Amino acid sequence: MIHGPSEEPGHALTKASAHLTALRNETFSSEDAFGIGRTENIDVVYTLLIHDDRYSAPSLYLLTVTDDDHAGALAQARLVESPHHQGVELWHGDRLVLKLGMVGDVEPPP
Repeated sequence: MIHGPSEEPGHALTKASAHLTALRNETFSSEDAFGIGRTENIDVVYTLLIHDDRYSAPSLYLLTVTDDDHAGALAQARLVESPHHQGVELWHGDRLVLKLGMVGDVEPPP
């Protein structure tokens, strides 16, 4: 990583973290040509943890999709794509969306 003369080493990480936090918002408001506010769906960033029997720690992936249903479908697909995948956890921020496999099958919380 190259830093500018006035940039601290941790500054880029702080900016990236703030950007990721902003991306986790599911919707944003805007005004159309008539000044009427509307809400538009944007892609949401989910965290996917894959528990693999070859590793001592889960693998972390970021998924960018439109909603919980799409993220859940991708998580389930990743679980069955390898016999080494023992479980998956899908998170949206600090909210558990889905947990499947040996890490415990649970229904998503309300």
